[in-house]
Amino acid sequence: MQADPFADLNIPPVLQDSLDRHRLQLAQLVQNLRSAGVDEVHIEVSVSTLVDSYRTELLRAIKAVMR
Repeated sequence: MQADPFADLNIPPVLQDSLDRHRLQLAQLVQNLRSAGVDEVHIEVSVSTLVDSYRTELLRAIKAVMR
């Protein structure tokens, strides 16, 4: 088992909430895509949509941690 490289990182609650929310959304997306038998092209579109929506929030959180 690998050591957690982020164990010493103090993650602000707002960022942790965001990470938890997106982890849940990713798990739901994978489950839904598998259940629906979605092909790779549609998976790429779904992932692009997810990443685009997360980009702004992630950048804001990272900048806050860097301050």
